[in-house]
Amino acid sequence: MHAEVISIGDEVISGQILDTNVQWLSQQLEELGIRVLYHSGVGDELEPLVETFSRAIARAEVVVATGGLGPTADDLTREALANAVGRRLVRDAEALRQIQQLFARRKREMPARNELQAMFPEGSRIVRNPNGTAPGIDLDAPRPDGATSRVIALPGVPAEMKEMWHDSVEELLRRMRPGGRLIRHTRVKCFGAGESQIEARLPDGFLRQTDPVVGINASQTTIIFRIAAAGADEAECRRKTQPVVAAIRQRLGDLVFGEGDDELEDVVVRLLQSRKQTIAVAEWGTAGTVAERLGSVAGGETAFCGGVVVASPGALRAALGLEAGEATAADRAATEATAVACRKRFGTDYALAVSRFPPLAAADETPRPFYLAAAGPAGVTVKELPYAGHPAMLRVWCCKQALNLVRLTLLAAARLGGPS
Repeated sequence: MHAEVISIGDEVISGQILDTNVQWLSQQLEELGIRVLYHSGVGDELEPLVETFSRAIARAEVVVATGGLGPTADDLTREALANAVGRRLVRDAEALRQIQQLFARRKREMPARNELQAMFPEGSRIVRNPNGTAPGIDLDAPRPDGATSRVIALPGVPAEMKEMWHDSVEELLRRMRPGGRLIRHTRVKCFGAGESQIEARLPDGFLRQTDPVVGINASQTTIIFRIAAAGADEAECRRKTQPVVAAIRQRLGDLVFGEGDDELEDVVVRLLQSRKQTIAVAEWGTAGTVAERLGSVAGGETAFCGGVVVASPGALRAALGLEAGEATAADRAATEATAVACRKRFGTDYALAVSRFPPLAAADETPRPFYLAAAGPAGVTVKELPYAGHPAMLRVWCCKQALNLVRLTLLAAARLGGPS
């Protein structure tokens, strides 16, 4: 079963807002075992809207559209869909009553224009909107080949759209699944090597298998394996996915740091919490981004105690009491001294230091290094890295390198049975 997702609105087409609805709906449809083959975007003009709906109905068994169900003159989804299927718009008394009740609950007078939201292509079913004035449309549309396309039109407001999806649309489409099969997605995340290096460590054909489907991509310097398994139920999907995840972990070892929504900071905080340990950070080049990530982990305050962000030797001396010769944070020894001083100042089990970043090298120059240091009960680990890469991603990469150093240090300590 194939689907098309349509995003409607001038604000989407012009790039004034980021369209997250298409992404979210595509994920939900895939979870139901309905493969999305097409994404369409169209502005608030009747003729292009009619054309877009007609094309989608002709080529997809399921069409889900968002946007254009408001009460204003540029909300043309109802009219366009009616024109596309050759039906007239009719008023639904129950939908109008629900809209009136919503205004009454909010103690507001309903403008006459909102009556438009109770108009539907003849033969439609109403998709209830529990907390908005725009009910959705559920319509069986005839296709040129004699088959039928299920068309669902939902509001463009993400909160309302998602609520309506979970309230009723998901179950409506679940009943249409061929053989009741569903698709479940698993993500395995890696850091510390490039995409081609990681792929080279996998068996031949690993990324070409089709049941489950395995793909790989890079996202902000994290390498992500995406595994899609189809099955009759959750258990069958898990049975297909687990051997693939196990093979990735066995082949890649500590390059794998997590699954699903895990980020490096989540893993670092969990490792610290499991050992009832704490960390502080001292950052120069990363300008507080490591602290921001650690501080954003829900419940992470039991592990992350804080840190300092500096931009000069004087600030580093004032923050951590380093001697003048130690406070440049521009070389290996200075970075090590910074990590030790940070651990002492905050009284934590671990401390991470990020050195000052050197200037970016020209294309024909050898990149100068920057340094990371992780101080802990077993001593200090210092890592030297070249300061090179795309400027837009360089700070993200450096931040992740810093978090990964802490992760690997904690894993090594756990394997050695170090102090807890």
